Amino acid sequence: MKNNKLKKTKLGSYSNKGIGSGLNQIEYSQNDLNKIKEYIRQKESKIKLSFEKEISRIDVFIKKNFDVIPSSEGFSVWFFNNSPINKTASNISDDDILKYTALYLEELKQKVLNNKLKPTSISSFEWIADKETCRKLHSNLIQEGYIDTDLGNFKKLFNLLPLSDFKKIIWLKESTKNKQLNKKCLYEFIELLEQRGYISKLASDSERFKLIESSFIDKDGDSIILKAGNKPTKNTPSEYLLKLEAIIPYNKKH
Repeated sequence: MKNNKLKKTKLGSYSNKGIGSGLNQIEYSQNDLNKIKEYIRQKESKIKLSFEKEISRIDVFIKKNFDVIPSSEGFSVWFFNNSPINKTASNISDDDILKYTALYLEELKQKVLNNKLKPTSISSFEWIADKETCRKLHSNLIQEGYIDTDLGNFKKLFNLLPLSDFKKIIWLKESTKNKQLNKKCLYEFIELLEQRGYISKLASDSERFKLIESSFIDKDGDSIILKAGNKPTKNTPSEYLLKLEAIIPYNKKH
């Protein structure tokens, strides 16, 4: 049969060096080749599935025992390169996870301690509308119960000053349902100022989160920590969006 016709191949320069002579004349059939390809494909699939399963288990194990969430990509690569998972086909033991996680965390700790760069200071927002608009905005926000701060301090929030140069703004607005601080509304407030030409646009969500957290506190003086769920979307705005849009109309001069 055609598929069983014997062929010849060469194994390259290794055939006569260290392996032995005659290997450069190995004969094989097309069926043999197809079987080898299928065998390799199955092994690759099995290894990939096993690896992904182990990495998932490691991730869960670390969260439970160390109360930290590692970077899945960074830690997985590091773990693969430094642990027995790179040297054996057997499953990784809990002891291995504990051992190598401790090493990983210690390595990260040393990187932080060895970092001699001074942290860059964070500046406040940049106001680009006229001064009278800032005064009106402050008055409306006070009247509607959004913030608690005097006009002078409110202006400093938008003067590109170091955050240490002004008192943090007290954000008052709470959700009507649970009486919890409405963080989604706070995010919308800053986002509307950007979108409608009152302040310069920020480079990213992470920068916006950082500036909001660094500039506002709650009525008890506690820090405001934002999470991904506090960012509103088109389908999940805060209950105060329409009122905020009325307070912050588009800046026609921008």
